[in-house]
Amino acid sequence: MDRIDRNYIWSEIESVLNLDKGLFYTIKELFLRPGATVTTFLLYDRKRLVKPLLFVIFSSIFFVIMQQIFDFKTGTPPEDLP
Repeated sequence: MDRIDRNYIWSEIESVLNLDKGLFYTIKELFLRPGATVTTFLLYDRKRLVKPLLFVIFSSIFFVIMQQIFDFKTGTPPEDLP
């Protein structure tokens, strides 16, 4: 069993953000070919894409960070509408 230290954590981060089969590759494929990507993941090849739960976690973290940086609000109606 590997010891959890900074090298282990860094290698895990690199494996998730890997451009050939990582987070950015998953985002690119979902934008370019959403139906084919999901079908391929479910039926054939699960190794090239990030696991769905991990993708949701990273997407949520990214959304919260962007929301804090740009101070936009979601789900609230504009003030000037009746």
